[in-house]
Amino acid sequence: MALKIVDSHFHFYDKKINNYPFLENCDDNLELLWGRNYQKKLPESYLPTDYFRDMEEMQIEGLVMAELVSTDPLKEMQFAQNIANKSQHLSAAIANISLRDKNLSQLLKEYLQIPLIRSVRDHLLWDPNNPNRCYTDKAGILLEPVVQESFTILQDYPFNFEFEVYAHEIPSVLDYAKKFPTIKFALHCMGWPLDQTQAGFLKWEDDMRRLSQCRNVYVKITAIECIFGLEWSLNQIAPWIKATIDIFSPTRCMFGSHLPITKCSKGVKVLYEAYQAIVKDLSIQEQQALFADTAKDFYNIN
Repeated sequence: MALKIVDSHFHFYDKKINNYPFLENCDDNLELLWGRNYQKKLPESYLPTDYFRDMEEMQIEGLVMAELVSTDPLKEMQFAQNIANKSQHLSAAIANISLRDKNLSQLLKEYLQIPLIRSVRDHLLWDPNNPNRCYTDKAGILLEPVVQESFTILQDYPFNFEFEVYAHEIPSVLDYAKKFPTIKFALHCMGWPLDQTQAGFLKWEDDMRRLSQCRNVYVKITAIECIFGLEWSLNQIAPWIKATIDIFSPTRCMFGSHLPITKCSKGVKVLYEAYQAIVKDLSIQEQQALFADTAKDFYNIN
């Protein structure tokens, strides 16, 4: 692959160092996304040597490590910083927070001591029609007053925020993007459309166009296997990815591998071949933005 890559979303972990209960025992809801017995398919650890083996055909220019919901988010980020100190490629990290945390300021102050951290995120996936697709404890979290208080706190820190929500909550993302224009936001998984019918596509597309008017919002194109299923196809994903890029432009969209979870599906080679096929008609500069330059911009990678 000739294009340089800054992978905007993947995970390093080591079960000997950090605690991930869902990697020890199967989580029924995660099994819907990652496949049956996923915890047996994923390795005990996933570290730089493993990553570069999987991405050996790629020209890696930088890496953005996302937290993996360990029981100690601060320790997990210290683990990430230790890796970065030994690897020139790990350029940025995404740390875990709760927007309902009454002690958020204290955690953010501790995160300031870890220079690798450029962004924070909260896991807010709630499907009102299917309890098996809920990955938080309740509905309507973004409507709670404490969330606005948390963004008021966050705007005083040098961190971006990343929304992990389903598509029906894109209007709430828009509200916060308007209220907090100094925060750079990323929308995970193209807004994670659950309704993939034609009607669902049109509704999602309309909401995405409204959101794109906020110049402080970027979109991450990653976790394809979670959105579209482990047996996704190029024809299935192409309309959504093309529409996302058309709406937000390549300068506000970025590709991610979602390694090692991608290995539970079709694998990273097939994924990046799909990305390339979908954007082949764009200019080299536009393609380079999607594969690397937008991530450099969003995560302030020199």
